[in-house]
Amino acid sequence: MKDQTTRINVVSTRALTEKPETIRRFMRGLNKSMDFMYGDERALQWFGEMHKLTVEQTRRSRDTYHPRAAMQTGAPKNLDLTIAQAKQYKYVPADFSLEKLAPRMRLIDGQ
Repeated sequence: MKDQTTRINVVSTRALTEKPETIRRFMRGLNKSMDFMYGDERALQWFGEMHKLTVEQTRRSRDTYHPRAAMQTGAPKNLDLTIAQAKQYKYVPADFSLEKLAPRMRLIDGQ
């Protein structure tokens, strides 16, 4: 998963046109949250307490099922594979392609 984008954030064209700074602030906040989640032991402690898990159980779950590399934001990675898998599991129509998707994609830099 570290080399493939499997999640995206979607925003309407209207919101993106009318509120680009709001979208940028959201992305900055998301990136800061990820930095905290993976860089501060308090995040593990708080999450563990909330779900009645030890810090070690929380760390193992985070690192096994949600490794930092898989939570990257920014430019999508390996979209050909993602689209092929989406077709395989029938999440998108059989004629779906990167060429059809590309004109609809717009990246917002949250840095």
